[in-house]
Amino acid sequence: MLPSTQFQIGHTPRCAARDYKETHHHWSIIRQREITGNAKELNDWAIENEEFFIHRFGFDTPMEQRRDIFELKVHLDLTDREIARLKTAGALTVGKGKTTCLCVDRALAAFGAVSLSIGLIASTLLGSALLLAGLPPIKQLFGLTLISGFFIPFIWAASAISIQPILILNSRGIRLGQRWYLPLHITDERRNAA
Repeated sequence: MLPSTQFQIGHTPRCAARDYKETHHHWSIIRQREITGNAKELNDWAIENEEFFIHRFGFDTPMEQRRDIFELKVHLDLTDREIARLKTAGALTVGKGKTTCLCVDRALAAFGAVSLSIGLIASTLLGSALLLAGLPPIKQLFGLTLISGFFIPFIWAASAISIQPILILNSRGIRLGQRWYLPLHITDERRNAA
């Protein structure tokens, strides 16, 4: 019979007199709340706790804008990853003293289209030239691997920064170039400043 395992959440493991094995396990309060809490409690805790908000979304913002983020999340039915993606791409604007604004500029869409076009055309031309050069198959494979290793991350980054936010917002009814402000926690002065 194998001995049972007990996880210890304290600082030091104890001698268990060979009845069971006791191992040191790091357990954060964040992980404990994720497992035990319901969605409403987790959202309220993320509004109050800056560290938990950063853990969920990957960015920091003042408490007032944290409320805006969760109202935006509920109103547009966004996931945590979609909010993080919109913030990374610059489509979600938050910050101290700023209005929470959601928009995708036409310049971002143009940048994405141009970047994807350049990446696809350049990788196709380089790959075709490599295959038509008459090199041995092992060198062709090595060259195609290098080309893929460079252009696939480039194409992925261009898509993540410019194309995916457009698709996320289009699926929620926000069109290209349209701005959406969260009006519940702002004054007229702050909206005019945005």
